[in-house]
Amino acid sequence: MAVTMLQDWCRWMGVSARRGLLILGIPEDCDDGEFQECLEAALWPVGHFTVLGKVFREEDNATAALVELDREVDAALVPREIPGTGGPWNVVFVPGCPGEEEFLGHVFHYLEQQEEAVESAAGALGLGLPTDCWLHSVSQAVQPWVEMVRYQRLGVFSGRDQPDPGEESFEAWLDHTSDMLRAWQGVSERERRRRLMEGLRGTALQLVHGLLAENPARTAQECLAALIQVFGDNGSQATIRVKCLSAQQQPGEPLSAFVLRLEVLLQKAIKK
Repeated sequence: MAVTMLQDWCRWMGVSARRGLLILGIPEDCDDGEFQECLEAALWPVGHFTVLGKVFREEDNATAALVELDREVDAALVPREIPGTGGPWNVVFVPGCPGEEEFLGHVFHYLEQQEEAVESAAGALGLGLPTDCWLHSVSQAVQPWVEMVRYQRLGVFSGRDQPDPGEESFEAWLDHTSDMLRAWQGVSERERRRRLMEGLRGTALQLVHGLLAENPARTAQECLAALIQVFGDNGSQATIRVKCLSAQQQPGEPLSAFVLRLEVLLQKAIKK
């Protein structure tokens, strides 16, 4: 439940949940100065952070706070509890791939053992096999395993003006996707495109489908650049056009609110 709250809150704020921390159990009478001091004392290993908001939760009879880091959460550096007034405050973050670091540790420990065995055998046979040559060959062989373990599915972006539940704003989606494209350097371009499209729905997916139909050789980075051009906050004609064409009344949205929202889009379109 706490992780879901963190993800929903990050989506509402338009930030990546993978950079967010949810602090629970803060006493209502804890002032801002004391709160900031407790955070700085506990979170200094993770680097710079920003408090995005607070909300009182009646079910806990305490305040919850959303904190954004300037990088993705490193589980090894983030404390599970923060010493504070009224007792320890719980820290919640989106968990990474379970067992990833442990698995990779076993893999590289195994490789070190095999390196020693290969060197011993080569020495006994008088082959003089260079260590760096052996490491390069094994690195190429084990790279697909490492990529598989570190693979994280992207969030969902559909191009809607107001994201549906389970979808992300373009800014939050772009933040994580850009990081992942850099991390996926070891996989084929075809797989990079597949992973990119895996996180797309609706108008955004149709756009990429159209680009690849025109030129199947387009890279994932080129497709992402096209998405930025259309959906990014650049006020271009293409952005306004897509938003006008895809605008629709959302479930539970009063008709008057939808008309006002549509009027703003049409005014921007007229100016362009």
